[in-house]
Amino acid sequence: MTRVHIIGTGISALTLARTLLKGQLGKTLRISLIDKARAPGGRMTSRRVKRAGEGRSGSDEGSVVVETGARVFQSTTPDFRAQCEDWRAAGLISEVKLDRLRGVRAVEGGEKAVSSADGNDETWWEAGKGGWTESLIPALTGQISDLAGDRLEWFYNTAAKPVHSNSVPTFEPPVDAGRPDIVVYTAPTPQIVDLFPGRDVPKMEYRKTFALIYPDMRVSSHTPIYWRGPCSALSAISTGILDNGESRGVVVQAEPEKLGVEYDKAISGDEVVKAAFERVMREAKLDVDLGIDLDGKDGEKTDDTATAQSSESSTQRWQLKRWKFAQVASPPRREPASWTTDDGQLVMCIGDGTSEHGGVQGGWESALVAAKEIEQWVERGAEKST
Repeated sequence: MTRVHIIGTGISALTLARTLLKGQLGKTLRISLIDKARAPGGRMTSRRVKRAGEGRSGSDEGSVVVETGARVFQSTTPDFRAQCEDWRAAGLISEVKLDRLRGVRAVEGGEKAVSSADGNDETWWEAGKGGWTESLIPALTGQISDLAGDRLEWFYNTAAKPVHSNSVPTFEPPVDAGRPDIVVYTAPTPQIVDLFPGRDVPKMEYRKTFALIYPDMRVSSHTPIYWRGPCSALSAISTGILDNGESRGVVVQAEPEKLGVEYDKAISGDEVVKAAFERVMREAKLDVDLGIDLDGKDGEKTDDTATAQSSESSTQRWQLKRWKFAQVASPPRREPASWTTDDGQLVMCIGDGTSEHGGVQGGWESALVAAKEIEQWVERGAEKST
């Protein structure tokens, strides 16, 4: 039995696990998926926020689903488009009408699908009902569990600790996970370069960002569900979605330096950051352009455990999420980075920084390449032992 440790549970990790288990080695693998988060999904993690005065306590009724990570993603190649069509047929994603997007190439082209750099069509997609956390991600984890049976372990709230094996970096497995034959790191961080000196791994950098969430904000019929770069100070604006498919709520994202505030809460408190967001939106007339109302009097800050206000309240509830994530700083590699340690362990670094494309498509593509390399590596080892 070959032990495989996959670090991370985002789209790269889940695609890799599923592909390996469906492949020729499937019955011979024991897979452990390890994540420091408390649930799978990586950057494809949705949040349900209770709307003011709506629904029963402890129920999802009346809540809005917001995405602070990937609100939409694109497919630009025939292979990934085929995968997306399968997901759509299963009700896990749906195609986005381009009149609901702004600031993306497909919209700028003015066509239903535009030609990408390699001549393939580009289509945009969003999550099914309940967001990624209730559609695509549980579908993938369920498929993996069905394929693996008792040869699968999930480890959450578990950080993979870097160690050196004969001067070559690898990772210390969680307790009871056993020593792996293969370690696949799907969530590269800026420290990856220091951990693997001399190795051809992606150069990463941390990006700090704010997500200002208005869960109750009504939007108009012309409000885009996603707007990339609405002005120089903002990264994106997106809408939330109700379970009936209606858009409701707004998420505005920006980096601290572009807002003129500090990421550190002790220096720039939540109220200061919110004021900076709203100043920028008003100056750029985005509230008018989006058809949203920022004038909810003083507003009231809320968090996940706050008691819902009356639906007749004239205040605009809000939340502020401070988010730090790793992103590729250098041009992406065209293939995963991999090497074999002196004691025979295969170590790989994959993700959207190791593919020609970024985002969901890049993570998916890198996982397919990694799966093929793992199969070849195991086969070569089997040949040597015979």
